[in-house]
Amino acid sequence: MGPKLPFTLYLLFTLGVLPFNHTAPPDSTHINSVLDECYRKYPRENIALLTDRDAYNPGETIWLSSYLTCLGKPSTVSKILYVELIDSTGFIVHRLILPVEDGATEGNLDIPGDYPDGWYQLRAYTNWMLNFDPAFFFHKAVWIGDAPAPPLQAAPALPSTTSPSTTPPTSNDYTLQWFPEGGNLVEGLTSKLAFLARTPDGRPAEVTGKLIDSSGNTIRPFTTLHDGLGSFVIHPTPGKTYAVLVDFPGGISKKIPLPPPLHSGIVLYIDHFLAANGDDSVYFRLSRSTAEKERYQHLVLCAEMQGKVDFTNIDFDNDFAGNYNNSVLSAPTPLSIDSFPEGVLHLTVFDQKEHPLVQRLVYLQRSRTKPSPTISRDTVSLEPHGKNSFRITIPGDTAGIYTVSVTRQLTADLTIPTILHTADINNDIADRSWYFRNTDPETLNALDLLLLTSTWTRFDWSKILQGEYPPIHYNPEQYLSLKGQAFWGSGTARKPIRNGEFSLMVKAPRDSLFDLMNVPVDSAGRFTLANLSFHDTASFYVQSKNQKKDREVTVLFDRNPLDTILTAPPLYRLADSASATAGHANSAALRALNNHIHTGLPELPGRHKQKDTTILGTALVQGRRKTRTDSLLDNYASGMFASPGAWAKTIDLTDDKWTENRYDIDVVDWLEGKVPGLLFSSTTSGGSRIPLVAWRLTSGLFVSTSTTTLYERNAPNFYLDEEMLNDGNGNYEVAMDILTGIPIAQVAMIRIFQPGTFAGGSGMSPHGAIAIYTKNGSEGKFRFIASTFNKMKKLGYAPYRSFTANRATLYWNPALIPDSTTHTATFSFFNDDKPGPFRITIQGIDRNGRPMLIDSVFTK
Repeated sequence: MGPKLPFTLYLLFTLGVLPFNHTAPPDSTHINSVLDECYRKYPRENIALLTDRDAYNPGETIWLSSYLTCLGKPSTVSKILYVELIDSTGFIVHRLILPVEDGATEGNLDIPGDYPDGWYQLRAYTNWMLNFDPAFFFHKAVWIGDAPAPPLQAAPALPSTTSPSTTPPTSNDYTLQWFPEGGNLVEGLTSKLAFLARTPDGRPAEVTGKLIDSSGNTIRPFTTLHDGLGSFVIHPTPGKTYAVLVDFPGGISKKIPLPPPLHSGIVLYIDHFLAANGDDSVYFRLSRSTAEKERYQHLVLCAEMQGKVDFTNIDFDNDFAGNYNNSVLSAPTPLSIDSFPEGVLHLTVFDQKEHPLVQRLVYLQRSRTKPSPTISRDTVSLEPHGKNSFRITIPGDTAGIYTVSVTRQLTADLTIPTILHTADINNDIADRSWYFRNTDPETLNALDLLLLTSTWTRFDWSKILQGEYPPIHYNPEQYLSLKGQAFWGSGTARKPIRNGEFSLMVKAPRDSLFDLMNVPVDSAGRFTLANLSFHDTASFYVQSKNQKKDREVTVLFDRNPLDTILTAPPLYRLADSASATAGHANSAALRALNNHIHTGLPELPGRHKQKDTTILGTALVQGRRKTRTDSLLDNYASGMFASPGAWAKTIDLTDDKWTENRYDIDVVDWLEGKVPGLLFSSTTSGGSRIPLVAWRLTSGLFVSTSTTTLYERNAPNFYLDEEMLNDGNGNYEVAMDILTGIPIAQVAMIRIFQPGTFAGGSGMSPHGAIAIYTKNGSEGKFRFIASTFNKMKKLGYAPYRSFTANRATLYWNPALIPDSTTHTATFSFFNDDKPGPFRITIQGIDRNGRPMLIDSVFTK
């Protein structure tokens, strides 16, 4: 955080009267230093995630890009972003890991064709953000379905645990939440009182009503403005109580008491509006009660945003307190806001003892600080397959990375200006973009009500002023990594390898990565593999026996904390019926549950895999008794490996008395002589024996070459738990190094496919295939056999592919970068078979973290 501005204003006032008092103002140095430490040690990241559109059909692709900022600039805290697709029940059905560079990233998410119709949410966060309130994760609703999207509303604030009732609602089922400006009503001080009206299931309700006093006198009428939000002005007179008579939907009326006013305190009132130059002017009034007025003699108003802070010192005259003769709010004092950018401004009033008395959020519109980009047409065509070319100009030093979307969707959810500068608005609203649609008075007033009713959760003043900060359990991620602990031996007798190393093989088929490395460990056997970079999934294999010391090695890999995050609170529901998605929710939950079981993640509490209860029509079914081999394949194999009719020899070792305790023979040596036609030999490399295995010597048979090369060229494809170890690219020795470390006692099954019979290998595996399966704990009485072979699968960066146009999205570019000299960039696309109007939306942030937006509809 940079240097703070000096104290900007010394005020003493009530209702615009400003008599000065020369008493020394409170010292704000400590507050300033606490804020500095909070943002320096615990920087908060904000995310904006863009999609090519907001509605999709099953089987389509969601094209997305994302911007990650911190303290108003592209974030350097995290370099990895997690994006999840969550169904209407809260199950995470898909997760992407995306690399972040210069605060930006991109990706795509393929939607399976069997996804049920419904509202889904995209959620995005970093590992660092897991330390703080999840309310600040990014959330966006998307519709997936063949049918048109129904209306969308936020999920209830307090979700019901019972089934929707068919009983008509009564007055007791409707509620009002009260939000006095600054926090409390105070006797004798005029206040603005905001409210949020809710229906029985917790949704916003549109209401009308009137404020009455304890004598039954009507003070003023009121009505909601938008999304159940409304407000009115109240002047609590000592000795009186107040209530409202509210008319809810359906002809239901209810009398609701107001929160009782405090006997003493202060009230902060904020008034701000857009000036003619398109910028905000903010004024405030601070009033103190007559009772205990000495407690509020000297105050400090702290204005804070994104690490920037400014203080206004306020001294009240000894005689001025209360405002009994004025029930109309006014705000005569300007607030110094020149140092703040666009976004949510956090205002807090402290007393001399640094106690926070009132808080208020204000949204600053800073049109003068925004770049003014332009878009021009080089070529425009509305003909079938016609070419369209456009040029954008970004003025000044505003270089950045921008996302371009051209769609048939003529309305769009403009995320950048909505999210990047509203991350501090913690409200359960479905359509946040509505509050930023324009600068009309109705929209600005609704936005101010949204801020007034928002709960501030970035930090707790009472805690950080005492040096209490949130515990940090998750570190910022700059790269993919794998951690764990290595041991000599296994079971209860194992001991950490101290200041040594062990051998590890890494295989990532998507990136053609295949490597064998020596991993160093510290004095406790701990290790970290850092700076990993691979796509899709990588497999990590541990050599279970140290050949130099002939000692057994066991490695325990740390589990990724994200593997335990299986669900998220559902944020969205259909507006017409809470039960409309019940059928979809059940199927989505079952699908997600099955996915968790398939991927090895822990089963959700209270859930069990259901038996198949599908009832089929009358049919004649001919079957056969399930054999032991069938059961074995069901338990261990999948896909092409599991076909019982394949031309393969299956060796079952799950109940083999001779091999169950043979840790002195590895799986390769055990195979010798067990399979007719399989040739065995050996060689040495670096002083270690390397087995040579081949089925038939054909490749290079008539070429003068060494026996080792001849065997390696004709070696079968070896698979370990269905991961191929050797693929003919010079990694035969590494594969043998892994396999010779697996004792036959740990092997459950071996399937041997003769040459030319296995479709899973290149060219039908012309030299055959051998699939080896290690015991998985389901082998009956042998389930407690300690395994010295370790294997770990880790999800890497999501594979990205180039955009392909479709009927709804004509063009998508997640990383358009203007020329640094001309400040311009061009892009072009082609129409489809039925050209028509299209919408061009360009969103992004510049190098200073400022948002940029172009949004235009072209018809001719």
